[in-house]
Amino acid sequence: MNSAYQVGLSFLTTHMRRAVAACTSPEVFFGAPSGTDSIMANRTAPMTDPLGLAMDALDIASQ
Repeated sequence: MNSAYQVGLSFLTTHMRRAVAACTSPEVFFGAPSGTDSIMANRTAPMTDPLGLAMDALDIASQ
């Protein structure tokens, strides 16, 4: 593990560490605050989460 990475982790809050551990993209982590307004805005805004876009495009054929 990189020492700069370890030093950087020391500046993170618990919530931020969990987001890093879950590999949450910055778009999702720093997205709109929770509430009904943000839910409606997310429905009309284009999806920018790379993982979400990849999962939507994934086509797994069942056998």
